[in-house]
Amino acid sequence: MSETKGEDTEKSPDGSSTYSNSSMLSLPDDALRSILEHSSPPLEYQRWEWEGIVRQTCKTFQRLTSEQNLLPRVLRLADFAMYESPLRPGSHVDVRAGILTSLLEHKRMAEALTELHVNWLSVSRLLNGEPAYEDGNNELLLSDDEVMSALQSLLTTQSSLPNLDWLDVHIEHTVLQKPDLVDTDVLEKMPAALPSITKLTLGGCFPVMVQLPLPDPAQIRVPMESRSRFRGRYLTTPELEHFFRSIQSQLTSLSLYEIQLSHSHIAAFLPLIGKHLTRLEIFNCEQGIFRPRARVSDATATFIAQHCSNLESFGIAGSDITATGLSAILEANRNISKLNLSRIENRRMNYREIMDVIERWVPRVQSLRHGSIFRFDRERDWVVSPGLISLINSQLRHPDGGGVSLRTLQVSRLFYRVSPRRRELALRSLRYALNNGVQRVEVCPAVHPQRIDRDVFRDGHQDVLRALEAEFPHVSFVELPHPFYVEGSECNGID
Repeated sequence: MSETKGEDTEKSPDGSSTYSNSSMLSLPDDALRSILEHSSPPLEYQRWEWEGIVRQTCKTFQRLTSEQNLLPRVLRLADFAMYESPLRPGSHVDVRAGILTSLLEHKRMAEALTELHVNWLSVSRLLNGEPAYEDGNNELLLSDDEVMSALQSLLTTQSSLPNLDWLDVHIEHTVLQKPDLVDTDVLEKMPAALPSITKLTLGGCFPVMVQLPLPDPAQIRVPMESRSRFRGRYLTTPELEHFFRSIQSQLTSLSLYEIQLSHSHIAAFLPLIGKHLTRLEIFNCEQGIFRPRARVSDATATFIAQHCSNLESFGIAGSDITATGLSAILEANRNISKLNLSRIENRRMNYREIMDVIERWVPRVQSLRHGSIFRFDRERDWVVSPGLISLINSQLRHPDGGGVSLRTLQVSRLFYRVSPRRRELALRSLRYALNNGVQRVEVCPAVHPQRIDRDVFRDGHQDVLRALEAEFPHVSFVELPHPFYVEGSECNGID
């Protein structure tokens, strides 16, 4: 079979004309680039494999893919738990460890990556394609040692991900049996591995506290049988200070939860990064399992206000702050538009005062979350109190004439075991907000969804939720799978 120079066809054995292999490659580069773009798989995570195959086709495609850099910028590790190859549709395999190892072996892949997202499915062990649970316990998932090891290698190898901007590790704290991803060694080496990091989320990924020298069981706040599952490793103040001092870029977003923090920890690292932060979230970072627990308090809130003045998003959960501490933070950060005050446990907290503080310092707030695990109380819950209506009215009267800016509300266990009177008060406030611009209502569970007994929640919860959905079809009602919605994470399990 011969080919004449300048011809676009060649003869097959039966005498028919076929296009030569060189015909397409003779097209202009712009046309070839368009062909590449339109032939890529519909799912972004499949482009890792597709791009590798294309580069092996010919030198022309190798050159064009290098120039155009068609590799994905985002890696969601859970996508590779049951990976379906574009070449083998219908076949699903676990390639999580493989994709992580490839990033270490192929510099070009690593250099393309700007976001890495890790959730519980990313690191849990699979059995016949399904998550595997601890023997005799259908609540705790087993971790995959191979995936954990590969991920730790990626996070500790110098300049392994040189252009990574966002590391998002969001492993729900009640799920994984051994969330031992970020230990002291990983924490020490991570800044050198991720020299370009500006957004950092670390949650539920710290080693479990076990084999502690425990005093008399009567003095322990958590049940004896639960103590080995208590989350949140204690990191020393020097360890955290060294970590944040070693970060080579300017952090703009920091979200931490399920790591034991005291005021001294925050006082050590926040002066190093606070002035550049636009987002700060500290969830369930209480220190110690014995009384008294050292939670973030008004003293810490005042310290945050002194060192953070550019926040646009702020969240705190499991804290002891009062309206005084919150006022200090909001006064110093009047551009905050997203505010999360989940599970504030100070019994002196009065949500009428909290709403007054919000209305005074951040009247144009767009997102307001409160995921308390406690039952409604007229003085402590902002949905039941008149404060929500007052905030809506304040936004309607705001001088900028923009109307209601509040778009997202989060509540816990929508009207779960609430007296008829308080339910009516809450419905009145909520309906007023929905009639005046709120477009999304998030319902935060008190426990992880795997532990929810749906029959319990039928005590007013489901009926009221369905009625509201019918009454406000333009509003999005979302039942969160995790106790806390983390703004600094993509792994909240709903989007």
